[in-house]
Amino acid sequence: MRYAFGFGLCVMLAASASAQSWLLVGNAGTSGSTNFIGTTDSVPLNFRSNNQRVMTLFNELTVVNTDQFSAVDVLAGHTSNTINPGATASTVFGGLNLNSTDFGNHSYDIGGTISGGANNFTGTNDGFLFGQPYATVSGGIGNWASGNASSITGGRSNRAAGVASVVPGGENNTAGGDWSFAGGFGANVRTSTVVGDSNGDEGTFIWADKSVSSGNFSSTGPNQFIIRATGGVGIGTNTPHGRLETSGADSFSAPQFVMNASSGAWSRMAFTNSGTGKFWHFAAKCNGANPGEDELNYYYQDTAGSVAINPMQIRGDGRIAIGGGLPETGITLKVSGTVKCTALVQTSSGRYKNDVQPLPSVLDRFLQLRPVSFTWDKDHGGDKDVGLIAEEVAAVFPEAVATIDGKVEGINYSRVTALAIQAMKEQQQTVASLRAENAELKARMDRIEKLMSSSPR
Repeated sequence: MRYAFGFGLCVMLAASASAQSWLLVGNAGTSGSTNFIGTTDSVPLNFRSNNQRVMTLFNELTVVNTDQFSAVDVLAGHTSNTINPGATASTVFGGLNLNSTDFGNHSYDIGGTISGGANNFTGTNDGFLFGQPYATVSGGIGNWASGNASSITGGRSNRAAGVASVVPGGENNTAGGDWSFAGGFGANVRTSTVVGDSNGDEGTFIWADKSVSSGNFSSTGPNQFIIRATGGVGIGTNTPHGRLETSGADSFSAPQFVMNASSGAWSRMAFTNSGTGKFWHFAAKCNGANPGEDELNYYYQDTAGSVAINPMQIRGDGRIAIGGGLPETGITLKVSGTVKCTALVQTSSGRYKNDVQPLPSVLDRFLQLRPVSFTWDKDHGGDKDVGLIAEEVAAVFPEAVATIDGKVEGINYSRVTALAIQAMKEQQQTVASLRAENAELKARMDRIEKLMSSSPR
């Protein structure tokens, strides 16, 4: 009698096969409860090819503290592959020898799985079988899933060190935080050893492109979502023209970009310079009791904080303030500073006007106005200026001033212009009348002089 061993099957051959033989052409009349290939003692079942072990099946019981783990271990592939004694429920395939050097796969802790590849590891070889259990490496080379329930899909020289951390492949990536993700090339979520706590940068997602040939693109804190993509990130497009581009139809119900803040908070976007420390903020708040309390704000601050200003602020009821300060009630556009433009047109078409009447006499009242020079207070710029005092104008031309909450606030100089034109016309009428009177007097004087010169002396 002789024995032949092949992958997955051990067959006993004899000159005349008995009922106890497993035939190469198959058996009939077997019973799953009594007929099997295997052992009846605690010795592992080995399968060989070319007289080299290709698979070993263990059925073992491991006790960790008060917990009992009973499962089957599957150790297959190259002979350099190993499963630590007691690391039950482990499965290891793959492994190889290259130029007389073994590159085996190794499961150190309970429940480790290595599906293929070479020189891959699960768990930690610290003698504690339940230290980092249930780790998985699907393939690749030089990968190490050392975190509890961590996973590496493939690639090379990757590490998943955090609890339930994931590396989907790539090269030189480290998912060091619990529940972290690292992919691409050189993406690094910092481990607990680096951070100095028990979780590393937990909850962090990091993806790095191959724009650099060496070095890591590392996280700086927990619960981050970090991307290095020098070719751009496209949402709805595969041809981004900047670091981030969104594309696609938008509507009020589905805009391309949304910033949502909790009640009482601002939605904020920052524009900064890491070299100077200066920054702009573009922020909005939409939780006011009425539209006038909802704000859209532009804020600027320099490095030392000596300049901190809201260059522009917009309210939901349409009021705007430019140059610092806040929008004011009753004022649609408030500008603190000088306005320069090539044309400033005020709507004045007769198409929009009813009950048009000529102005009554205004000259006497107009002459009561007192032009003055003055210096603005600090809140209004502190500059030298000339003009009128609004309260004095209100006393004679109340229609030419603006009031807020019953208080005189400013002058509508376009109305003062109309009043000035009317005053000038009245003055011109007076001048014309005086000229006519002067001409009549001159004519009378001429006649008198002529009579006197013709009378005998």
